[in-house]
Amino acid sequence: MAYTPELDREVSGFLRRIAWALRIPMTVTLEDVVLNVAERTDPEKVCPFCQDRSRCSECFLKRSPRPSGNRLAEVLRKD
Repeated sequence: MAYTPELDREVSGFLRRIAWALRIPMTVTLEDVVLNVAERTDPEKVCPFCQDRSRCSECFLKRSPRPSGNRLAEVLRKD
């Protein structure tokens, strides 16, 4: 299922800047942002609120290992 969210102008601009730093399209960057958040999310804090239990086997929070937003982490890491 594809969903085209409307992004706030500031958020869109920030996403664009991250995409430039990664040298990848904004759509791929947005996917990396989601994967990066999924990698750091505690399923026990999200799963109880899920309203679509028919797709648990496809959910990033249930996969092992979880997908990673490594490109994003490498560019945004503060030392």
